[in-house]
Amino acid sequence: MDLLRRGREGDAPPILRTLGVSELNALRQLLRRSLNEKQVLLLREISEHPLVNVTRLLAEVSAKHGLPVSTLKGHVWALRDLGLVVYAPRRPIRLTPAGRLVVEILGLRGGVGDPEV
Repeated sequence: MDLLRRGREGDAPPILRTLGVSELNALRQLLRRSLNEKQVLLLREISEHPLVNVTRLLAEVSAKHGLPVSTLKGHVWALRDLGLVVYAPRRPIRLTPAGRLVVEILGLRGGVGDPEV
């Protein structure tokens, strides 16, 4: 489902409602080139598991995808440094507003955009 053709006005973030298809596609392409595969995977997993702390999330992603926890840790740190996620000890890892926008543009959750990222 295209972000710009949603049924209700409030579904897409306000900034996305102001963009045309070509601008949205340019943003999507920029994000795909800027974020690596593991970072996109982590954003998807965080958006699908909003109440999990970072240690548990990394263990689950590691087991599910056969990736070393140490590798995933480095990528989650990069996402934090980019301002896309926040986390603290014994607290759930969360997407920031910028992180939610990236997830929305890339279509990583909710059946929007291109899920083949």
